[in-house]
Amino acid sequence: MVTVNSGMKFAWDEVPGATAYDVEVLNAAMGAVLASRPDLTVLEVTVLDICAGLAIGPTYNIHVRAKDAFGVGLWSNPLTFQILGPTAPGNLRAE
Repeated sequence: MVTVNSGMKFAWDEVPGATAYDVEVLNAAMGAVLASRPDLTVLEVTVLDICAGLAIGPTYNIHVRAKDAFGVGLWSNPLTFQILGPTAPGNLRAE
């Protein structure tokens, strides 16, 4: 499992002949699709784009599949991740 924050991105290798990619984020415990980005023509999606509105702390899975003129391929193996929120400010003081 990896931890991610809003400044990161998810990326994957190009599939020869692919014209687009579908990406889904699922609840790791239940398998329900919580977010998706179909028909991407790039090899990455930002955490902020795909995970906007998801809670900090729960465990999620993300997977991707390639598409071409003949249809869709198999889903990739999932990447399991958790979203980290910002760290607490330090050195709080009165001035």
